[in-house]
Amino acid sequence: MRISPKRKNYKDKIKYIQSGSYVDGIGAGKSGWAVEKNFNPTDIGGWFVDFKLKKSNADQQIITQIIETPVDTF
Repeated sequence: MRISPKRKNYKDKIKYIQSGSYVDGIGAGKSGWAVEKNFNPTDIGGWFVDFKLKKSNADQQIITQIIETPVDTF
């Protein structure tokens, strides 16, 4: 939902990516908020998403490439 400069409400159709966390809440597993709440360890890492617009004549195409980051680089 958004409000226009003339104060009119309207909706936009959007797309988004929701990803996990880069936070290691477990650490050594001996203390901390996640340990006290008895949470399971979370995956650490992420993804890079590359969008490319390909145009040819009257056609348009969005090409996506998804690359997972290696965990050991964090």
